[in-house]
Amino acid sequence: ERLNNQQNKLTDNLKRQAEQNSNQRKIDDEKINELASANDDKDKEIERLNEKINELRATKNEEIKRLNKLAGSEELDSLGQDSPCWYKLAKRPNGEDYEKHLYIFDIRISDHSILVKETLTPRRYQRQKRELEYDRRALNKELNYEEFIPAFEALKIAGRNKQIRDRRCTFTVRLWDTTSPANKKGYIEARHIVEDIFIILLIQNDPWPH
Repeated sequence: ERLNNQQNKLTDNLKRQAEQNSNQRKIDDEKINELASANDDKDKEIERLNEKINELRATKNEEIKRLNKLAGSEELDSLGQDSPCWYKLAKRPNGEDYEKHLYIFDIRISDHSILVKETLTPRRYQRQKRELEYDRRALNKELNYEEFIPAFEALKIAGRNKQIRDRRCTFTVRLWDTTSPANKKGYIEARHIVEDIFIILLIQNDPWPH
């Protein structure tokens, strides 16, 4: 009888262990299914975000083309707007004369800052550049968007007040865009800030030279 009791207990223990193992397998299977479902959801979310990034990148590129078209090109003749403060006379293919813009600065915009670098000043403007009033401490450093206009607004005022030429004029800069591909809002904001002071030529194919 004692042997039978021991055998029964052993059988019961084995049954309980088998049930526990079965339950554990069910729990493990459920966890595996949950993880697989979560991974599927993550993959779908990543795919959705990538599609959104591509959509924003395409929109930003279209906005760049639109704004660049509005700003004109290197051969901007300034009809209906300020003349370039610095220029040299050149001829179009049809023989017509125009004022070819010369650049006072190279500017690079990024998501949170604007960098201004000096360019090689044409000889005829070297003395004038030394006499121009603007915050030279703002050169060669990353400025936040709020710092840019106060640093260079004096150049805008000088051009508007005919202190540079015998007519209203605006200085011209070359502009490089390094904002994030999806950051259309940041690109537009930074570009408008620069255009508040300068005429811009957007450089799209040449690398930043500094």
